[in-house]
Amino acid sequence: MDTAGITIALLGAVSLVAAITNGLRFINIEVPALASPALRWALAIVGLALLIAGFVLFGRPADGTNGPPPAPTTSRPATPNPPPDSSASDRAYSQQAASYCAASASRINALTQPTTDDERINYTFDLAAVLEQLATNLGTLTQSSHDPGKHHQLVFRISNTADSLNGAATALRTGDRDGYNQGWNNADQYRADFNRVAVELSLNGCQVK
Repeated sequence: MDTAGITIALLGAVSLVAAITNGLRFINIEVPALASPALRWALAIVGLALLIAGFVLFGRPADGTNGPPPAPTTSRPATPNPPPDSSASDRAYSQQAASYCAASASRINALTQPTTDDERINYTFDLAAVLEQLATNLGTLTQSSHDPGKHHQLVFRISNTADSLNGAATALRTGDRDGYNQGWNNADQYRADFNRVAVELSLNGCQVK
């Protein structure tokens, strides 16, 4: 609140009233009666001017600035980063998984089909080693898979197939042909489960023959 504005407005009001009533005594201010109409008009004009000036000063902010203070600015929220392209991530996962499976299939196809028990033992151990390596490689892709749960099943089935084959080869090495056949039967079951999950993940080329 501007004190000078109040004072000027008060003087203007007193002068205006004195001009109208032809004389006024207000607190310690005394305005004598004026005989001349021209002086009364002049006093009225001066009083009105002082009154207007006082109101103008009274309406000015205390800090001396003109007009109301500027409205506070609100910062706009930062635009969030767009989500990563999931389709590109899925393609990268599928391509890498297919690459691992293709390399494993090539190694399996290169194995010589056994005709003797010794060859069957070596073949079975070699096949298990290829599948163990495939499970290890695919395990690195779990987090990038669009369905980590099914991908985990894929790796789990391969690992179990490799374990069954290792057990079959070990059984045949000790002369346990029944154990050898049982190990292969278990491996066939896990391999079928693995192939089914691979199809569910759209990895049709990633299957163990």
